[in-house]
Amino acid sequence: MGLATLRPNQLIRWRNRLLKLVGRLPDGTWHLDDVSSGLIDKQSEEALWSAFELNELVFICEDDDKDRFGSNSRKSDRDKTLRDSLSQDAVATPIASDDEEARKRALHRLRYVKVTEGLNRQQIAKIVDQLWKTLGWPSKPPYPLSILDWRRKSRDALDPVATLIERHDKKGRRNRHDEDVREILRDVRDNHYLKPNPRISVSRALKKARDQIRIANDQRPASDRLPRLPGRRLMEAIIEEIPARERYAKRFGPDSALNTFRYSLGGVHVEEPLDRAEVDHTPLAVVLLDDDLFPWGRANGTVVFDSALACPTGVYWGAEVPSIVSVSRATRHSVSTKTEFLKRFPNVKGTWPCFGVHKTYVYDNGLEEHAQALRQAHSEMGGSTSEFCGRKSPWFKPNVERYLRTQDLDFLQTIPGATMENFLKRCNFNPKKDLLLRKSTFDQVFMKWLVDIYLRTPLASLNNQAPVDAWQKRIIGVEQFVPTRTVLLERLFLRKEKDRRLDHEGIEYDCLVYNSRDMGSLRAQLGAVLHVDIWVSDENLGYIQVCVPNSDIWIRVPCLDLQYADGLTRWQHEKCKAMRRVGEDEGRELSLAQARQEIEDLIANEMKEFRHAHRKRRARFQEKDPMHAEHNGASNSTPAPQIPAPEDDKTDDDTSDLLWDEDTPVPELDSYTTK
Repeated sequence: MGLATLRPNQLIRWRNRLLKLVGRLPDGTWHLDDVSSGLIDKQSEEALWSAFELNELVFICEDDDKDRFGSNSRKSDRDKTLRDSLSQDAVATPIASDDEEARKRALHRLRYVKVTEGLNRQQIAKIVDQLWKTLGWPSKPPYPLSILDWRRKSRDALDPVATLIERHDKKGRRNRHDEDVREILRDVRDNHYLKPNPRISVSRALKKARDQIRIANDQRPASDRLPRLPGRRLMEAIIEEIPARERYAKRFGPDSALNTFRYSLGGVHVEEPLDRAEVDHTPLAVVLLDDDLFPWGRANGTVVFDSALACPTGVYWGAEVPSIVSVSRATRHSVSTKTEFLKRFPNVKGTWPCFGVHKTYVYDNGLEEHAQALRQAHSEMGGSTSEFCGRKSPWFKPNVERYLRTQDLDFLQTIPGATMENFLKRCNFNPKKDLLLRKSTFDQVFMKWLVDIYLRTPLASLNNQAPVDAWQKRIIGVEQFVPTRTVLLERLFLRKEKDRRLDHEGIEYDCLVYNSRDMGSLRAQLGAVLHVDIWVSDENLGYIQVCVPNSDIWIRVPCLDLQYADGLTRWQHEKCKAMRRVGEDEGRELSLAQARQEIEDLIANEMKEFRHAHRKRRARFQEKDPMHAEHNGASNSTPAPQIPAPEDDKTDDDTSDLLWDEDTPVPELDSYTTK
């Protein structure tokens, strides 16, 4: 700890200004000079001590400040860069040694300084022997010049003892090599060592630098050649001019540097339930069969996870890839109660009381998390806030990541068809024997594990309480907000389309027409032809929401071809439109419903031919919302229509490409057999 006071020539840092105390004025105030700008200031002693008490004023040692800002040494520059990157909690003061012997020697030197205060060299030389016998240190009398040097170092120092401790690390020669040699080393560092491919070692970089120096000497006259070759220590010193994180990022990539230099502050702490929800996607590590015992593929899962009580409040699993559709289904399931939902799973005995709107939702940085529909959903949910994690930074939502690992290890990898985490463990995976679990059966087993096992297993993070027990205890006093009407859940995750024309035919949007009696009443009140704003969903094209002009009224309007559009996602609709365009090129006029039927026929024919390279997209095309019983009961997917087809009927490759153009990576299996 250094000591300082208000005295002439004392340096202080106050309000980001470096000031020098010139002296005390006759009226008792202090005269201050701004070191950087030369401006003159005057402050009372009371104001200076008040600023010191508020930690706004800091005393600075003059020698230390010169070392910080005036030294040209490599270490001083590195220390200055480090200090600039630190917060105010980092204080630059003379460093006291941890060595007790070194501290004792410094105290002896300070005694010499105090005893000889005010004496010159000749006077010190006369009394040094007597003084040495009195103090008994060191082994022989010190030289008068050494005592004067100790006096110079400790004069006006904040911590005189620390300044008199030996600093052997500062000894040695500096800048032994020419600047031209250093420039060659920096060029090798930037163009060779800091490259990811090929990634060379320090020794290899030094060898390249020496070769370049030899080439440069061959091109120089004998009188101007570089005198010596650099060593490894100089190469390392040149490399260390670049911060360690920047070096690592250039050699191994920014993602690897982000993971290597991350730091933990104890994780995310949440006190109350429904404060923070973490949302994440994952492919489920199990290959399933459909109801006809044909390989269905790996489902994708999306979970909304409460951070405070380590329990999921909403889940979705099915063929839909990570998108705004899967996010909307999981979030809608999170907001809703689960009583009627669990009736679809008669083998589940427990309850699932976790539901409600969270105050904050934490997402990855995917495109679907930045959709307009997501912002609209949060405004509908009372202004819930969104937080986004940086790319490849799972530690910002660690709770849901921990849950997904538990789900993999404790459940998915214990059932037939598991693909395992490590590909080396899949070497004995035999599709003829291991694909034994149908998707409808998986739905029942998964809910049984989630509700009756996971939610009722004590967790160390909850003080050995089960998540469902902790929820029931801590939810008391917390308001579980839900929409005023269940039908309002359809208003979540909508996109706004402005200025759509409404006439007697209705509203046309994306090759579909929407109309109802309410639209007739609206036109009768406001005019025969209107321009209105509509809200559409990428999850279900069966309905749109129409905003009445200059009003807060929303009207739910069905599609006129509701049999085709009800439960149809935007992705499925795009495939149907593509099929219709193919029919037009072939001279056939197809409606969207006929195009959809032809796609399903192609799926059925392909299944008869055992062509399963695109089974995941087939399932995605046929899937309805699994969280709504009115679509498909307890099953997660609608069985493919079994339409007879001749054995020699082959699917047109051009037509198949329209349906299978965005495959999600799934484990490819060589052969399948069914019984």
